[in-house]
Amino acid sequence: MNRSWLMRAAAAGAGGMLVMGVAAPLTVAMTEASWTHTQSAQAALMAATVPAPVNVKCTSSDSALGGPVATIDWSAPASVNGSVITYMVVGKQNASDPEWKKIADAPGNSYAFGNGLLGGLIGGILNLLFGGGSQITVGVIAVHTFPGGPVWESVPGQTWKVSKAQGGALGLLDGFKCG
Repeated sequence: MNRSWLMRAAAAGAGGMLVMGVAAPLTVAMTEASWTHTQSAQAALMAATVPAPVNVKCTSSDSALGGPVATIDWSAPASVNGSVITYMVVGKQNASDPEWKKIADAPGNSYAFGNGLLGGLIGGILNLLFGGGSQITVGVIAVHTFPGGPVWESVPGQTWKVSKAQGGALGLLDGFKCG
């Protein structure tokens, strides 16, 4: 056999394959792969709760110039892993309401519901938040902020009812009372 003829035939076949590859693109069928392994592991998951304020109490007083005042006081909970704790006063109109609504941030360990100079504003806020009802349930949430990390909120611990009331020197001033 002639070697040059074999070389030409091989070159023509390779060229034909190249032309066919360009003219007819290759298709690859999709496949799925899976495997199993005989080892298993078990784990227990826990949900942590952050401490709520403690010793929450509500006291009522009557100011001659400002009307009735309901004051919520509390003590700081234990810090969690060095968290910085701030507080938020929350409330809801009905016990069946699923979520607490923010009333105010509280910089210290006390918050007063009363009229005085800002009472009209507070009353307006309560009316907007709670629909003008005569009584709400209030609580205090501890907001734990971790250095360089997340912010976690507690649930309200002890809760109290706060209602609209009249009082003052002539009993004509609007305010709030506990209970």
